Amino acid sequence: MNIKNRFKVLDCTLRDGGYYTNWNFDKSFLVEYLKTMESMDAIDIVELGYRSTQTTSYFGECFYCPIYFMREAKDIAPSKKFAIMLNEKDISANNLDIIDDCIGHIDIVRLAVSPSNLDRSLLLARKIKEKGFKVAINLMYASQWATDQQFITGLKNVDKKIDYLYVVDSYGSMHPEEVSLLVKGINNTISTSIGFHGHNNLELALINSLEALKSGCGIVDVTVSGIGRGAGNLSLELFFTYLNSKCYFNFNLNKISKIVKMTKKLKDHYKWGVSYPYIISGAYSLPQAKVMEWIAKERHDINAIVNSLQNQKNNVLDNVKLKVFNKSPQFRSVLIIGGGNTTKRYMQAIENYLDINNDVAVIHAGCRNLELFDG
Repeated sequence: MNIKNRFKVLDCTLRDGGYYTNWNFDKSFLVEYLKTMESMDAIDIVELGYRSTQTTSYFGECFYCPIYFMREAKDIAPSKKFAIMLNEKDISANNLDIIDDCIGHIDIVRLAVSPSNLDRSLLLARKIKEKGFKVAINLMYASQWATDQQFITGLKNVDKKIDYLYVVDSYGSMHPEEVSLLVKGINNTISTSIGFHGHNNLELALINSLEALKSGCGIVDVTVSGIGRGAGNLSLELFFTYLNSKCYFNFNLNKISKIVKMTKKLKDHYKWGVSYPYIISGAYSLPQAKVMEWIAKERHDINAIVNSLQNQKNNVLDNVKLKVFNKSPQFRSVLIIGGGNTTKRYMQAIENYLDINNDVAVIHAGCRNLELFDG
């Protein structure tokens, strides 16, 4: 383990795990979690959740981080620095009063930023720093800009304007060598401390985080049992147990056993972790929500889904222009076959219908059930 400098660790269990729990956690879980964080010297920062404007949907306190929650957290974990996250797309410099009552309770404000909005986010970052907070920009979709040298060179605009610039592997699709090259490239461009937030779609969150640290990252994110959006994040217990075994850290592993057991109950219920849709998302650097949505509909085969989403990502029109079907005298009617499961279920009835009616044109709305009609 060749990590030269002591790095910082931020735990974002409550914020990233909220994607499964609707940012609502049992009081007993919250208390035990914060006690665990307080007991671990190796945890430097605890992210309490999002700080969000009011919505019409129900979300728990870790979506809004009300002032009473921040106070309770400080009472339980007085030695820890606390962070919140803002979605940059939902916040402007004109409504930054949303964080005014965080002053004195929150140390770091993190901004979730799309690469296309990086320049715009710097104005927001400046306003936040003027209020006395440290600022981190979590620059999403790293796999999409990791090889864009012009974009990386342009990162010099953020230097010394923020405290942390995070590389966020949103799709969990980066490989260790890619992480290393990217972190080193950014380090050669800016002096701002670099962070890494890895997703686990390809089960590379651990090795990618270690590689990021070896390449010069100053801070990494973890969550208890890897709880987090989609396939989840770097597991706190995996990360610290591995480093403990290599004598990089020296802490009592019993400190995390109780909260790990409590989180296991959540995992048994919500079942986050690696699955086929998340693997596809990671392997092809595709939005996991889109992949899951298309697969859940069961109307298209996997290859068609991947090809279509890749074409969308690359702004390629994948609709083949076909000649307009003009019903000729030999066809009395048209039967359109969709991509759902009912086609297979009623295949015998369809075949019987076509045997009796040989003047019916069969048109397939997709290719998923095409093989059923061979010959």
